[in-house]
Amino acid sequence: MLHLQAFFFPLRFSRHKHLLLLPQEEDSPEGSLISDTSTVICLHDYHSLDRTGRKKKGITALDPRADDFDLMYEQVKALKEGNAVDKPIYNHVTGLLDPPELIKPPKILIIEGLHPM
Repeated sequence: MLHLQAFFFPLRFSRHKHLLLLPQEEDSPEGSLISDTSTVICLHDYHSLDRTGRKKKGITALDPRADDFDLMYEQVKALKEGNAVDKPIYNHVTGLLDPPELIKPPKILIIEGLHPM
């Protein structure tokens, strides 16, 4: 199965917004594109409901109602503008929403997941 990865570059100091979509094999090595100048944001972290919440509402993680696309947009925009964000974390092991992590704006932002567009 192929996943699309969205790459926004350059992140700062540009009047132009660039988007590059690259297919990536599902079994490709995790972190192969990561360096000290890049950060990966997994869009699964923007689930607004944990596993129990989705079950109660009778929806899956693929349902747009299970994701906070507004927060995703605002945080990607903030990173592109050079501002740090407290990105949410969805824990796939427990199915719970973990405490957020501070993400500082990188030179290269890699956005991966089911909803990069």
